[in-house]
Amino acid sequence: MAITPTLNLDRDEGLMIFHRRETPRARAEVLQRIRGEYIEMPGLTLNLKQAVRLWRLDQRSCQDLLDHLVSEGFLKRQREQYSRA
Repeated sequence: MAITPTLNLDRDEGLMIFHRRETPRARAEVLQRIRGEYIEMPGLTLNLKQAVRLWRLDQRSCQDLLDHLVSEGFLKRQREQYSRA
């Protein structure tokens, strides 16, 4: 039986995803949430540890999502810090 991750977008509770297997829909929703945070807070700069805490993601998944946003040109990475490109 496949376990579908639960995605919780409640601002007060943060994100809880990727418990066992990430789905394309969950990934797209989390990417949109991360984009939204950067858009809502101009000047937001986070390192990986801070991003993991903010979005309640495991380190590997968070790194993958942030790197994806860097590769598409939405974020830039300088000295281990992620900010808007």
